[in-house]
Amino acid sequence: MSSLHNSPHAAKAAMTGHVLTRSAEPDGVRCLIDSLSAWVINSLPRIEEGICKAGADPFELVVDFQPWLREVLAEIAPNLTAVSPGQCRELIGLVGSVMDAIERVYRAAGQAPSIGLGHLDGLDDFLVAMALRSRECTRPYQGGE
Repeated sequence: MSSLHNSPHAAKAAMTGHVLTRSAEPDGVRCLIDSLSAWVINSLPRIEEGICKAGADPFELVVDFQPWLREVLAEIAPNLTAVSPGQCRELIGLVGSVMDAIERVYRAAGQAPSIGLGHLDGLDDFLVAMALRSRECTRPYQGGE
């Protein structure tokens, strides 16, 4: 079993529905996307609603999402060729949904939305890597080598 599954994040992942994969194979990428999509659809709205209704610290949403972002960065960004441009666009959409939710909970708490996004370690690196990869296969052939 990998060290990630023995980490503190693995325990939290088990409690919050995170599925942490260790494969950069295309099937592993699809599994990670499907798992993140399920979290965004099923868990994210409940977490956001709970924070807003209870007046809880909006940082809780950042804490809940950070293991997902770490997993994507650890498994996908270093090996972008294993990720199709379409999968990159899917990941950008999913992460974008979480970014929107983070901005909403910070705004509801009377704080600047950028504060929450600033707490996400690696967010900028992820977005740049995914954007570059998603465009890679859509460039017209320029000729030459």
